[in-house]
Amino acid sequence: MAKTPFFRVAVEGTTVDGREITRAMIQQMADSYDPATYTARINCEHLRGYSPEGPFNSWGSVTAVKAEQIDLSIGGKTEKRLALFAQFDVTDDARRYNQAGQKLFSSIEVHPDFVKTGKAYLMGLAFTDSPASLGTEVLKFSRDDKRKDNLVQLGEIELAYEAEDAGAAEAATGAFASMKRFFDSFGKQPEPAQPAASPAGKEPADPVAAFAQFAGQFGAQMETLNAGLTKSFTAIETRMAKMAEDHEALRKSVETTPSRTYTSRPPASGGTGAVRAEC
Repeated sequence: MAKTPFFRVAVEGTTVDGREITRAMIQQMADSYDPATYTARINCEHLRGYSPEGPFNSWGSVTAVKAEQIDLSIGGKTEKRLALFAQFDVTDDARRYNQAGQKLFSSIEVHPDFVKTGKAYLMGLAFTDSPASLGTEVLKFSRDDKRKDNLVQLGEIELAYEAEDAGAAEAATGAFASMKRFFDSFGKQPEPAQPAASPAGKEPADPVAAFAQFAGQFGAQMETLNAGLTKSFTAIETRMAKMAEDHEALRKSVETTPSRTYTSRPPASGGTGAVRAEC
């Protein structure tokens, strides 16, 4: 399942079928809703099937709700009203129907006196084509919703090798790390000049010698990497050649093997009993 953004699912006021959603009910649902206490499940047109299979199975859960004031136009006038917004964790079925343009609105299921608290609680929610509340938003489930909670870090490359090529993988890591350290050094600000005297037992750093050391290490690592890749490619080529050989043998076998229902024609014979040659 995948979490969605918040959608407006109800607005205070009279519904199209004559019921009343009060401002207090909206605020109480927003303040009290907790999936750990009671999770509001999502269904199709308020129909709950007993089977986990469609078409009336559950389409997900309400994960969070909140209340915000909105401007709603009614009879040509704009009014300030409190609205309930909900976030869903929807199934693939719900997403598929939504992308097909079906069941694009929401309809809340409210208990006005939840467990004798005297406060309203969101007990469930339906996806429907005929919402009762005014101001419900059209539901649009993005194909990318399931990736919003998991940020993809670009630039991470994983090189996979067989067990015997572990050394080549380590060489690749070391080579790229060496390159990064080397080129990063060009972006550093030059340090202030130091006194000529050096600590006992140490010689001043020589840039030319340091570069030569880096080049030697990098070259050795690249040679190891190249050897590992060459070994892998050679193994692949060997397997491909063996597959081609087996395929050719199978083709010849199929072409030369008679069908199980095939019966050879008996040799023709003349009136004297002599066998005649067939041409």
